[in-house]
Amino acid sequence: MAVELNVISEVTASADGHEVNLGPARQRCVLAVLAVEANRLVPADQLADRVWGEQVPYRAAGTLRSYLSRLRTALATAGGFGIQRRTGGYVLSVDESAVDLHRFRLLLSRARDTTDDDHAAALFENAFALWRGEPFAGLDSPWLDDVRNGLAAEHLAARLDFHDVQLRRGRHTELAPDLLALAADHPWHERLAAQAMLALYRSGRQANAPSFYEELRVRLGAELGVDPSTPLRELHQRILTSDPAIAPTGAATASVPRQLPAVPRAFTGRAAELSELDSTDARARVSLLAGSAGSARRGSHCGGRTTTRTASPTASCT
Repeated sequence: MAVELNVISEVTASADGHEVNLGPARQRCVLAVLAVEANRLVPADQLADRVWGEQVPYRAAGTLRSYLSRLRTALATAGGFGIQRRTGGYVLSVDESAVDLHRFRLLLSRARDTTDDDHAAALFENAFALWRGEPFAGLDSPWLDDVRNGLAAEHLAARLDFHDVQLRRGRHTELAPDLLALAADHPWHERLAAQAMLALYRSGRQANAPSFYEELRVRLGAELGVDPSTPLRELHQRILTSDPAIAPTGAATASVPRQLPAVPRAFTGRAAELSELDSTDARARVSLLAGSAGSARRGSHCGGRTTTRTASPTASCT
């Protein structure tokens, strides 16, 4: 039987696709605490504190036992889960891969360990697919709020690691909009800012990268009274100087502009001049033809230069 326990969104449990009734919100808080600590003992008094915080009710121990009894009954229909009473507390016995939070962390660990960027990207994407909303949605306690904030930080750190992988894979253009949107939500996050600058620069938006940096520099100074970090300033300088070290890996060579007309279909005479011009092109990028204006000079120039486009890519006939 395929069982799943989800806490990254609403706290739910299912067996073979059929949802298990987990009861009221406070009862689901009990399961959420045990799921976060899956296969680890949670002392009874700590469990009560995590569920209610400072608002522990009168006879909390009895209420807690009632919640646990109901959860055992509900989960027994699913199989694969078990809340066990141990000396001093309670344990949720479960295959951790059945709990979305632990599966999320496992996928992140595997993504960070592999040296294959394509495989890492797939693992990150599988992990993010589990993130379907706010953790413990609809539930509230001081402890759950702290865990929720910690998970949001984990999620952001994972996205930053994923961005590094995508930048190495050359996905700059598709990544840039997401980075800019995320940077707007985290306006002082310098690692994120560096990734956004690099994505802009590598996706052909070279003028936007320095502008993005300047906006960040002004914001940091005005609101926090600090300057950008040394690594961010160095990246800015490398962008300004078009440092080859930050060019996209495997980037295609830029196309060379050519402004030359086709070789004249009928061209006679000037063989000696053309031969000299061709030999000159091998040694210099620019040749000056002197003489009165006329079709012969123009034809010689065009004819000779058309055969040597790579030597003088920006030459034009005059």
